[in-house]
Amino acid sequence: MTLNESEGSRTLGMERLNNCFDRPFICIQGLERLDSENGQLMNCGVYIMTNASHRTLYVGMSTDLPSRVESHRQMSIPGFTQRYRCTKLVYYEGCSDQDQAYLREKQLKGWTRVKKVGLINQFNSTWKDKFEDLITEST
Repeated sequence: MTLNESEGSRTLGMERLNNCFDRPFICIQGLERLDSENGQLMNCGVYIMTNASHRTLYVGMSTDLPSRVESHRQMSIPGFTQRYRCTKLVYYEGCSDQDQAYLREKQLKGWTRVKKVGLINQFNSTWKDKFEDLITEST
């Protein structure tokens, strides 16, 4: 493959990615999804965590949303959320599969803080911790 062919395919890939971001993602109400390969339930989705003062936002994705959020709440995952004490779930949405969740996470991470706050306000105007709602939906 020549350099130009490589650049062309990379450009095409970015074009697909950008077009995907132009379309709104649909928030799936129920988080339970059946994995077609092994028949197990998947709780795949993206989420936004914040700290008590709401000054820090963390965007993540997981194939087991309730378990991942619980790990953040317990501060058992070393890194950003532990350092900035992001233990409050303020936004989440289910995705049909891991690829969709990954693309949505990339999209949200690319947004400005103002746009993320707007999304959170649409979903959760009081910025209440939605962990109990997540658990209720996924059981």
